[in-house]
Amino acid sequence: MRLTGELRECGATCNAHCLVAKAGVTYEGRTAGNAETDDADAVTVDLTNTAAYTSGGLCQGQAIGCGSGTSCLFGNMTVRDLRLYNAPGGQYTCMYLQPSGASAGLTFDKVHFDICRGGGSSSNIIGQETCGGAGSGGCTRLTSNVTLTDVEVNDHIGHGMMIGGVDGLTVTRGHFHHNGEGFCRTTNTNVGCTGTNTCPGGDCSSDDGMVIGGGIHFTVTAPSSITTVRMASTCAAQERRMTFVPRPRMTG
Repeated sequence: MRLTGELRECGATCNAHCLVAKAGVTYEGRTAGNAETDDADAVTVDLTNTAAYTSGGLCQGQAIGCGSGTSCLFGNMTVRDLRLYNAPGGQYTCMYLQPSGASAGLTFDKVHFDICRGGGSSSNIIGQETCGGAGSGGCTRLTSNVTLTDVEVNDHIGHGMMIGGVDGLTVTRGHFHHNGEGFCRTTNTNVGCTGTNTCPGGDCSSDDGMVIGGGIHFTVTAPSSITTVRMASTCAAQERRMTFVPRPRMTG
């Protein structure tokens, strides 16, 4: 699917407006002349008026998701050259890719996840939310070979990205910043944002750029800028093999 210019939500009677995850699909921003943009901000998908989470709804308030069905397969799906702007956040997620079966090969190339302030802890989730729990002795990682290249995640009310139960993640030139309930850099009356770089009623360091649980074979390469990378405790006994070049600040 090729998108050009700015795609806006079409009103109260047409609020199912998002990218639906499907195996083998490519969502790509293009110029009006159908040329590559090679730019994460050249084409905007404006999700401002997309309906928030409702049971049985298609978009669930998310920029990207699998809808209300039970099947969620996204192997060899590619999203590139797109700005996903102001998703309302549904059921605490801005993007929710939790596989129902093996999904190998997920690529985000020059994608800007720009603002998601709805819900209580909205974040972008890839993989299983849990991986058997600490001390479980193992888990089946259904998501594998995830690639994030020139991806920016900013101004989310929760963690920028949550990665769970993934075998193989490569982040190149990632920029995850200003995520957490304390950050309020843009005017957004829904959350009381009135200024720039302020922390109204919150702790600016309370959420992380990326949270990882139960993942193996991860590589984050220079010059990635991720505010904080935290190893979640849900899979403390799981094997983790990770490489950071250079090593970012880690907590937890």
